[in-house]
Amino acid sequence: MEYGSHSRLMASGSLSEDLAGRIAVDDWARDNCIDYTNPAFAVGSTDRDHESHTIRAKLLWQPQEIPGFQGKLTFLHGMTNRPNWEAVTEPYEDLESATASNPSWRLRTNTTILDLSHDFGNGWTLFNQLQYSDIRIKRSTEPVNSGTVVLDQDVTSNETRATFGTPEDRISGVTGLFVSHTDSDELLDYRGTTPYDDRKDSLGLFAEATWRLADRRSLTGGLRYQRDDITRRGVSSFTPNLLDDDESFDAWLPKLALAHDLDRSSRIGVMVSKGYNPGGVTLNLTSGEYVPFDAETSWNSEISAASGCSTTGWN
Repeated sequence: MEYGSHSRLMASGSLSEDLAGRIAVDDWARDNCIDYTNPAFAVGSTDRDHESHTIRAKLLWQPQEIPGFQGKLTFLHGMTNRPNWEAVTEPYEDLESATASNPSWRLRTNTTILDLSHDFGNGWTLFNQLQYSDIRIKRSTEPVNSGTVVLDQDVTSNETRATFGTPEDRISGVTGLFVSHTDSDELLDYRGTTPYDDRKDSLGLFAEATWRLADRRSLTGGLRYQRDDITRRGVSSFTPNLLDDDESFDAWLPKLALAHDLDRSSRIGVMVSKGYNPGGVTLNLTSGEYVPFDAETSWNSEISAASGCSTTGWN
């Protein structure tokens, strides 16, 4: 038999003439539906039940003395727990398993976001988003040295965008700058201890403009310059070699799209864009040597069709 629960709580309202707030809590949990019948089944620190806990809190500031300005502060806490699997052995209808262990995953995140925007009233709007995330992921196993993993990660990013025009204007677009810094500490406990210390600094410069060729047809072109500086240091129980890798990767990423509006809520289009993923280094478990790999790039082609519906039905 399986037991579970799900509860939600939300409150919102004005705190002053310029300030409003909202908080929402969502909790969900249920028991594992599998009976583990192996007498040698090892539990240890593993947790085979399902859990999900989320807290969201927001503050919105719109000062009357600064027309067009808006500030929003968001905090998000999330925690989930899951078993590695819910698998059964024969006979399947008994929902029983003869396995000797079942790892579990626990993920905890705390994210704070500060959004600022200012509409200047002349077609230009300036946006800025500052974000910080504290992340912890743990894979628990029993025995502990059969694959326990701990990942602690701090991510800080900032994106500044300036937009001009509206979708109805002849020309509209956006330009901006994105920067981020990621610190990762990783630990694997399997046939010994494998710790790694990773750093990644990213920079993105981008611009995009849309030209309305006609009332229902538009052409969009964009370009992004992306640079990633990656450092990875550590030791592994699978090799006597030390890792001290420091590399940089960059790419120019163009985009071109053509769209045609069939009516107010339906659109067809085609798009061509270039994608990119930075390179790095990996461990060859056969030779015990660290092997670098290059950045990946791909050209993507898309044909799309989108439609919406109104209160009276599909348009």
